[in-house]
Amino acid sequence: MDNIGLSLVLGISSSLLATGLFIMISEFARRVVLPWYADTIYRGVRIDGDWEIIESDGNAWERDDMTMQFSLSQRGEKVTGVYTHKNKEEIDEYILDGRIRDMYFLATAVPKSNRHVDGISFLLHIDNVKSKLIMTGAILVQGDPGKVESFEGMKFEWKNS
Repeated sequence: MDNIGLSLVLGISSSLLATGLFIMISEFARRVVLPWYADTIYRGVRIDGDWEIIESDGNAWERDDMTMQFSLSQRGEKVTGVYTHKNKEEIDEYILDGRIRDMYFLATAVPKSNRHVDGISFLLHIDNVKSKLIMTGAILVQGDPGKVESFEGMKFEWKNS
């Protein structure tokens, strides 16, 4: 009877150990190997780096009291990073998550601080103009209660060139 109990404990322990090892290997593959492989074979445009607004609604961005910036990281078509807009009084930072598809960058941003409740959506087209990467498009933000405001003609320039 003693051998049966020992065999049962060893069998259960070894199956739990094997299951745990299999889960760890599969999570490593899902979180590290597959994203690395997707990034390695990705042949699309790379937009990782810092971006700053240069134009709004066709007019040069000349507001000294406000700036808008992206700091982006890219793994394949997935883009993450931080969106920041600053004015004289405060700096608002947002966690950004998006994708590139057919030269369009679609992203959403949620505030880093839990004291803000607004979110932002971006739809920007990526172009190469005079050997510089430019993203042009629209931004959707919270307006009056229950309303969504759209800012079109926003143009961002890659600052790592």
